[in-house]
Amino acid sequence: MIYTDMYGGNTVEGGQESVPIDLVLRWRNQYDGGTNSRFWDTQRTTDVLKGIDSALLGVGSLFPEIVSAFLKQALMHLPPEFPVRGPSTYHCPKVKFENAYFQGDWTYTNVWQCVPLFDTEDPFASYAGQERISLNGTDVYWHAYHGGLVRGKYFPLSVQTD
Repeated sequence: MIYTDMYGGNTVEGGQESVPIDLVLRWRNQYDGGTNSRFWDTQRTTDVLKGIDSALLGVGSLFPEIVSAFLKQALMHLPPEFPVRGPSTYHCPKVKFENAYFQGDWTYTNVWQCVPLFDTEDPFASYAGQERISLNGTDVYWHAYHGGLVRGKYFPLSVQTD
């Protein structure tokens, strides 16, 4: 079993996580999204930037990377009932990025649902969801994702439930 995560971008990004077993793809998760606005461009987004720490405004194009640092922090708190992305809600008063701390009310939310597929309602068989990050009540980041088991006609996969 090998887990891989390939992605590109940071202001607008996309990627795929996959798990092959004996070199046959058995599970995958695809995601796409990014920052909601040009938060690093203070000339264009002054109305959106109300309430955002001035230290964050000074980082310019690094802002999406700081948001990604918070995302990674949230993803470290996987819920046992659905350990695919992050928890339903995660809050943190600061984010560490390149040995600096950025203060604020950082909030991660994740809403997902099982999509019944073939003969099972196992959440890993097929699912779809959205995750969002807000800073001081302003949405700054969004992802959509979907995935589940991959079953080929030449390599059947059986799902065992307790």
